[in-house]
Amino acid sequence: MITIGSSNPGSVFTFSKSSGSVNGDYVSLQDSVVVGGADWVQGVNSINVSGNSGWVFTEASNPNISGGNIYTSTTESNTIDVTNNDDGKSSQDQIVENNETDLTNSESIKEEIERLKALIQELLGQQSGSKFIFTINMGLGAVHSDVKELQKWLNSHGFQLAFTGPGSPGNETDIFGYLTKQALIKFQQLNNISPSNGRLGPQTRARINGI
Repeated sequence: MITIGSSNPGSVFTFSKSSGSVNGDYVSLQDSVVVGGADWVQGVNSINVSGNSGWVFTEASNPNISGGNIYTSTTESNTIDVTNNDDGKSSQDQIVENNETDLTNSESIKEEIERLKALIQELLGQQSGSKFIFTINMGLGAVHSDVKELQKWLNSHGFQLAFTGPGSPGNETDIFGYLTKQALIKFQQLNNISPSNGRLGPQTRARINGI
């Protein structure tokens, strides 16, 4: 089950599409509004939590899939403009359109959920100006592409790892070393994050993602 909601109380996501029909299923929606001339329809496995407007829910149903990630937005204007891609389908069509997908077994459901996660993350990136969102915990010794994004963020927000060599602006790496740890500690201390241990955990990720 994919859940779309807003982390800002009282704010909503706005999906827009000028024409056509957008059909989806296995989506839990809260605080969202659809505009434009398109028909927005959710299937029997989708959930209308609260605060939604413009959607047509085929019928109320109980969730039978768990473990989906919750994607939130911290921006004040949560509008996703659904535009057509080269193949004639909009990004939102690709997210919610699964009528031709075989969901008769658990493996197919898992694959479909992963596909939907990737597409929703892409839309959220478009909404926030392609801002990178940190989603995993990392610490000293980690080797991951997200480490490079973390180094870029630190270098561009006043917590520069080094002036030259690995970790310096334009020379970021995928390795979480001592320079990354020390720069992250400075950020944590300045933002009163405890413990200030140089590890990218939930508190630090939330603070960085909110900036």
